[in-house]
Amino acid sequence: LVLVVSQVSHADGTSVANGTTVATKLEAAYLSEPPVLDGDLSDACWQKASRIEDLTECHTGGKPAEPTTYYLGYDDKYIYLGVYAKDSQPQTIRAEEKKRDGAVMSDDAVEMDIDTFHSHRESYYFCFNSLGTLYESVPQGSASKTEWQGDWEASAKKVADGWVGEARIPFSILRYPEGTKTFGIVLARH
Repeated sequence: LVLVVSQVSHADGTSVANGTTVATKLEAAYLSEPPVLDGDLSDACWQKASRIEDLTECHTGGKPAEPTTYYLGYDDKYIYLGVYAKDSQPQTIRAEEKKRDGAVMSDDAVEMDIDTFHSHRESYYFCFNSLGTLYESVPQGSASKTEWQGDWEASAKKVADGWVGEARIPFSILRYPEGTKTFGIVLARH
């Protein structure tokens, strides 16, 4: 699987569409052993995952104030995302939303947009905060019922110097042309 990854860091929570992005072509790592979703990146598979660290701050085009490392991988059923969001003031990490599809973007959060047609027009939007609370949006105004969308999972926890998180998104909830080997991905931290 080839991912064309755009990396964005949002200091103020603005939309990806308003930001400057830097695209990188990345061969995603096939994970023969999936991670345990427990908000801990010590699973051996994360060492084999594709790693992304060079984010761009969306308004200035410069380096973000707080470093973030993303890990991407996949297997026959899922796309996996790992994130290590460092924070020089971890006591200020905002983590309040506990309701799925609530105001997750008001908290410290990460997002992954998946453009399965690589059309740059619409994408699946997956976001979770530092508590592991989920928010998603599917293209073309599809129903917001979890039963229709299919379920995806995430887990996160605070650590001494920030927070870490993991997500698992089933290929079965994504629409894409048969034989597709390239997805566009936007990664962002708010």
